[in-house]
Amino acid sequence: MVEFFIVSKCPMEGLYKNEKLARQVSASYQEAVIKRFEAPEEIPAAQKYCAENLITVHQNLWRSITDMAKAQEAAEQEAKDPAAEEAAVVSGVVEEKKPSNLPVVRKNTVPAKPYHNPQMQLPQWASTVIFTDGSVMPMPDGDDKERMVGGYAALLVFRSMNETEVMISGHKEYPREPAYMEMVAIYKALKRLRKYRTDGKIALFSDCMEVVNAFNSKLTGWHECGYKLKNGGRVKYWKLWKKIWKVSHKLPLRVQWVKGHAKNRWNNRCDMTAKAEAKLRVG
Repeated sequence: MVEFFIVSKCPMEGLYKNEKLARQVSASYQEAVIKRFEAPEEIPAAQKYCAENLITVHQNLWRSITDMAKAQEAAEQEAKDPAAEEAAVVSGVVEEKKPSNLPVVRKNTVPAKPYHNPQMQLPQWASTVIFTDGSVMPMPDGDDKERMVGGYAALLVFRSMNETEVMISGHKEYPREPAYMEMVAIYKALKRLRKYRTDGKIALFSDCMEVVNAFNSKLTGWHECGYKLKNGGRVKYWKLWKKIWKVSHKLPLRVQWVKGHAKNRWNNRCDMTAKAEAKLRVG
C-alpha cells in the first residue's frame, strides 16, 4: 500500500507523495483541503476527484505512484514466499539473475526539503510556469541630465516538456519606473507563449505586488470601462495594460506574487538578467 495526497482549493493544489509536505504547502490557506488516497486501488478515484476539481496532475506522477505500488507489492510477495530462495540454496545451483520485468520506480519529483515559502517551488497544478522581473537604472546623457533605461526578463518553464526553460529579455529607454518594466516582461512572456503549443494551466510569478494586484483585481474592470477613470482620465500605462489583457484574457492563467531577492532561483535569474540588460546600456 502506497499512500498519496491531493491538495485542492489553494494555489498549491496538486498531487503530493508526502503528507508532511502536503500539509506544509497548504498551511497558509484556510480553505485548502487535503485528501488521502491509497495506490493502486484508489488511483481511479483520485483521478476522478482531480477532474471534478479542475486539478492538473501530469501523467508521469500517476505512473510514478503506480510504479511504487507495484514494486512494493512485489517486494511483499517475495518476503512472504521464501520457498524459491531456499530451493536454490539446497540445490547449489546459482541461476543467472534475469532483469526484472517490474517497472522502474521513478524518483520523487517533490524535493525532500522544500523551502518554507511554498511559492519557491514549481506548482504541480501548472503545465507552464513563468517568472518575470524588471529593472530600471539612470543613464546620464551628454547634458548631464539623467534619463532612464530599463531591462526586462521572463523565464518560461514548460513542465510538460521535461521542464524545458526559455529565457527572453530586452531593454527600453525612458521606462519611468520598475513597475512599468515588470509589465513589459509580462507582456513579452505571454506574447512569446503564443509560439508554443501548451496544454493545461499557466502560472505566472512576479515580485511586484502592485502589478499582481492590478492584474488580478482591476484589469478586467479597466478593459470594460475603456481604461477610463471616474475623473475622466486614463489608467496609468493603459496602452500597455490593454496589450496585456489582449494576450492573457483567453488563457487559463493565474498570476501570483513571489518574494523577490529570496531563495527562488527562477526569480533570481530573471532579476539578474533584467539588471544586466539595463546595465549594458548604461555602460
